[in-house]
Amino acid sequence: MELESTDMDLRDVIDHALEVVDARATAKGLALRSNIAPGVPFYLIGDPNRLRQVVINLLGNSIKFTESGGLHVTVEPNPEDGVRGAAICGPRYGHRNRARQTERCI
Repeated sequence: MELESTDMDLRDVIDHALEVVDARATAKGLALRSNIAPGVPFYLIGDPNRLRQVVINLLGNSIKFTESGGLHVTVEPNPEDGVRGAAICGPRYGHRNRARQTERCI
């Protein structure tokens, strides 16, 4: 698999992913939120289409297994490489969800 290496606006990528799954989340009564922490650069070099697809897939699976509450995508600076990296943690599952909470970040 070849990854694109182009300028991308991380906020646009996350916002578009949330827009794609919004109707499914709303139909289940789930709230969608995102938070991009201070220190995460606005613009990165990467593959926006692949990243967007990964986030959409994570959110889609989370919607499927979340019964109540909401999903929260958090982007934080990667402590290992400072400002150069970012991690997408979550989504966080609702408190009544029987599915295992995601603890891994990508």
